[in-house]
Amino acid sequence: MHRRWSVPLIATLGRDGPSRFTELNRRLPRASRDTLAETLQHLVVEGAVERVESDAQARYRLTARGERLVDACQGAVDAVAAARLVSLALKKWPMLVLVGVGRGAARYGELAAMVSGISPRALSGALLDLREAGLVER
Repeated sequence: MHRRWSVPLIATLGRDGPSRFTELNRRLPRASRDTLAETLQHLVVEGAVERVESDAQARYRLTARGERLVDACQGAVDAVAAARLVSLALKKWPMLVLVGVGRGAARYGELAAMVSGISPRALSGALLDLREAGLVER
């Protein structure tokens, strides 16, 4: 779930069922077309979503693996909306850093090691965003 749109996409497909790309793009208006396409492709490669050709236009639907993720993804989407943290949650790094904190990382170096691929600047920015939202303390 390293891609920020994976969770909302799985929640949407779980709620609405198989959907065309244009329908998904309309339901998730904050996602750019390119980002949405890349995330769908990533979820196909990971085995959570499959592309089904029918009626001259493809639809995307959850696989059995994706179905097992629906409740957790919908819960995450609902919790983020209830806490009014949608803008924060849709940034690339803050939620991954928050998971690291939740798993026990308490120091900068521990977080850097736990969140693969994050640069020092991105980690600092994510921590600042989380601090401003009141989710972590320094």
